[in-house]
Amino acid sequence: MGWVKEITGGYSLPQFLFHAALCCFAMARTSKDRKYISTARSCVKLLKTWAKKGCPNFPHNILLLEAEDKDLRKQRTKAASSYEKSIKVAKDLKRLQDEAIANEKYAAFQRRRGNMDAANVYLEESIRLYRRWGASKKVEQLLSMMQ
Repeated sequence: MGWVKEITGGYSLPQFLFHAALCCFAMARTSKDRKYISTARSCVKLLKTWAKKGCPNFPHNILLLEAEDKDLRKQRTKAASSYEKSIKVAKDLKRLQDEAIANEKYAAFQRRRGNMDAANVYLEESIRLYRRWGASKKVEQLLSMMQ
């Protein structure tokens, strides 16, 4: 998975890296293979490098990825704080789809902790945001999870 180091730039690469890292963090939860965490962290490192060089478009994505990483490191309080910051920044930037994703991931985090009331609050907000964005199939998927 050394391909991340070969990436030099491009218009859609930040979104690609964000989603690749999210997938790798998700796989890291179910696999003992450390390559997923390593690849996810490489993606985050590259996003942070671009952000430091003046790309202002994805601070909320970095916060969400940091939350996922902190959760895997069992730093629950720090993870919760990063999820909440990610949601707030995405909302402030009017990035509806990213706010929806952050709420969905925070709901999953709360569910893993056994905090079902909090999980449902964030899941309902995620559904509301996905609906506003027009992601009807995603709304159907999340509604089926609530039943």
